[in-house]
Amino acid sequence: MSLDEARGILRAKTDEVLLPTAPESSTWHSIPLAFAVLPAIAGAFLDKGESFTTDALLLLLAGIFLHWLVKFPWYVALTSFTLSTTDLLTRRKGNGTRSR
Repeated sequence: MSLDEARGILRAKTDEVLLPTAPESSTWHSIPLAFAVLPAIAGAFLDKGESFTTDALLLLLAGIFLHWLVKFPWYVALTSFTLSTTDLLTRRKGNGTRSR
């Protein structure tokens, strides 16, 4: 390895540390900010708007929670059924028995 190649590698590594690129961000990271800011903005423009906005946000959050509560057990059950069925078919083929 030559001195110029070593300098190039060192410069590239130094640039990664000193000038990091922004990671891909998701819009979901700003949701807590909405829970803090939206009721205040609604309270500034509407009479009792902060209460209404807080209630609406909490209802939305409860709806998402209930959706996950209902969906997740079905997802686990269907995934385990698919895995057990696939496992049974693999065992049949491995034992030399014919599948119909």
